[in-house]
Amino acid sequence: MAEFKHSNPDYCDPPGAYRDILAHPFDKINKSIEKVVFKEHRFAFFYWMKWYKELLGKEKIKNPPLLVTIDYHRDLASSESERDEIKDVEKYNLSDLAMFCWASLNPMNDGHILSAAYANIIGDIVLLKRQIGIDDMDDKPFIDKDNNEHKIFEFTDVNEFEKFLLGRKESNLFFDIDLDYFIISEGNFSERDSWEIMDEKGIKEIINLDRPFVKWILERIEGFTVATEPDYCGGIQKSCKILSIIEEQFFTFDGEWRI
Repeated sequence: MAEFKHSNPDYCDPPGAYRDILAHPFDKINKSIEKVVFKEHRFAFFYWMKWYKELLGKEKIKNPPLLVTIDYHRDLASSESERDEIKDVEKYNLSDLAMFCWASLNPMNDGHILSAAYANIIGDIVLLKRQIGIDDMDDKPFIDKDNNEHKIFEFTDVNEFEKFLLGRKESNLFFDIDLDYFIISEGNFSERDSWEIMDEKGIKEIINLDRPFVKWILERIEGFTVATEPDYCGGIQKSCKILSIIEEQFFTFDGEWRI
């Protein structure tokens, strides 16, 4: 296998990722966060690890942040095949971490959450999903490499999801969105017109700064990941349309928070 010299191993992003540094929406003077957009969802692991280590280094947290994720799919595939390497991944430089996410995490982009829980870089997991027909994990705590428990809470109803979040006591979280959540129904990969996306009004009713759960998230946010996943949105145009609507809900054209 060819070996390559890392030109800047401690300052890099995975290929294709776009990272913004933003003022924190509720502490614009004293605090900043990063928002990252990438194609393949498994690269969220890279940023959750990076942000967790930075927060620990600055003594900003005592426990891993809550993960709040919005996704059509559950993305809770087993992390067992990566566990030996995950035990060492905290020592990796950023270049090696990016390579690990690309080469070792599940290429179906559905194993990054439990891999992150196993690494203990996220705490409990709260998921708003569309996928049904698979047993929820609400009553099955996930055990990480250090023998800590991570609880997983799954919701298909936005109002129940909101009510649950508003009752949580965490003060730090990572916020994660997979754009395919806003697909009404999945189509065929070879027939892009068979994928129907939610209309603009429907997207704006969920991603709305006036919604209590959105305000609750933004008050506690430590990092924001967005997976475009165009293959699961019916193509790049539909994925970009969803992203544009969500961006406009959160930000002005100049990238300033609307809140």
